[in-house]
Amino acid sequence: MDTIIIHGYSSNAQLIKESLGETLRRVHSQRSDSAGKFALHYVDYLSLDDQVHLEDVAEALFLELTSRGFLKGAGRTLQFVVHSTGALVIRQLLAQYDWMNLHERVKDIVFVAPANNGSPLAHKGRSQLGRLKTMLVDGLIGGDKYVSGWQFGEVGKDILYDLELASPRQWELSDYDLLAPGKGTLYHSRGINAWVITGADDSTLTRLIADTDGTDGVIVTSGAGLNVRRLTLNVHYNNKASRNSHGWNNGVPNKKLPIVPQMIIRELDHSTILEDEEVANVIIDALLADTSGARTMVAKQMRLIEKRRNSGDVPRYQQFITRVHDDRGRAVVDYDLSFHVWRRTALNKLKLTPVLAEPLFPHRITSKQRIEASDPVLSSKLDAMLRASAHRHGRGHQYRRFLLNVDEIATLLTDDHVLTFTIVAYTGDKNVQYATEHVNDVVVHPQDHEGSPSLFFPDTTTQIDVTLDRFSKKGTVVAIKDEDELL
Repeated sequence: MDTIIIHGYSSNAQLIKESLGETLRRVHSQRSDSAGKFALHYVDYLSLDDQVHLEDVAEALFLELTSRGFLKGAGRTLQFVVHSTGALVIRQLLAQYDWMNLHERVKDIVFVAPANNGSPLAHKGRSQLGRLKTMLVDGLIGGDKYVSGWQFGEVGKDILYDLELASPRQWELSDYDLLAPGKGTLYHSRGINAWVITGADDSTLTRLIADTDGTDGVIVTSGAGLNVRRLTLNVHYNNKASRNSHGWNNGVPNKKLPIVPQMIIRELDHSTILEDEEVANVIIDALLADTSGARTMVAKQMRLIEKRRNSGDVPRYQQFITRVHDDRGRAVVDYDLSFHVWRRTALNKLKLTPVLAEPLFPHRITSKQRIEASDPVLSSKLDAMLRASAHRHGRGHQYRRFLLNVDEIATLLTDDHVLTFTIVAYTGDKNVQYATEHVNDVVVHPQDHEGSPSLFFPDTTTQIDVTLDRFSKKGTVVAIKDEDELL
């Protein structure tokens, strides 16, 4: 069994061999059902070079796979185990070589603590503190020959941008392998068999330099999985009287959304997961599973292990990534989001029926009525939770990330509560504006009927794609004047 292992950021082939590789080898030798050749191959790529892009890594990996003969023959013969940033490497490889249907050559990918949807350490890594860590820890103390050479002090700036929370790269990869219109996900029983295993111990030293709530100390646990959902909110108006298109929907039909087995073990962090023998057993089981029945058994075993090892209360999070643009496809970079909570009983007295994706107030109400219907304490608490985890991407300013403890929200929101979502956006010019009045108090929870989109999914990432109407006030940007109006 030939298995290709891809390491993460600031690591190398030797380090991943000494941790995950040796654990897999040891566990394999103890099993009675995995006799035969167990060949592990280690990808060694540069992640600390400021001039190296993810596309460069994918291209070089493709050439290596070709020259080493891994792409010979036909059928699904490739098996990968990827750690951390290795997840972005393999997904970029598949997307970059989609033109030659490379995805049809891959049988299995086991994602171990993958950075599929970001790390709160990435933007810290681009700082002077990150460069100091690379020089001292990786170079001088760790003896990494690469970083102690002529790249001394470099941090892999572009790869860190891709690793950052709310990265446009992560969104683009979701466009390709998870949420492609008409195609859906690559990860299913007749395609690539994918598995996600991650820890959730965030009590590591990294907490000293970054907020690691909801992480394994490095990557966002709720962002590790591939069960991404995308909600689209389109408030583009063709004119003042009628909507061209609008609504809050799933973007991709449910039947085409990815359903990838995921196991989260609370006691493991980003490093210890690589040396856990039970995790290694699951990885081997996944790679050996050749039938749908065998794969179902592996998924069941993952659930049982997760339940057994996560005794006690384990906080569950959900990560939200927002992207806001206008009806012309241009980025909206200056915007603000807020949540507000209302009491359904008070809304009923005002003869208001909440409809998902529609403004809660279709007509004006008085300030007194608004106050009576509002739950200001809960609104303030939810809004504070939203803002506490907010992060704007360093390059793609239209992308924002938020993290919510969904267990805590579940205890706060009752059947009497209605949750709305408001966006305020600015162009910086009074003559050109966004029609954000159409996104004031849009109902986002609860579902108003069975089958309508749901906002909350624990241990997942939800992407929210918002399209705003951009317009100019009449006569400001362009005006046609008759001859007698001019001097």
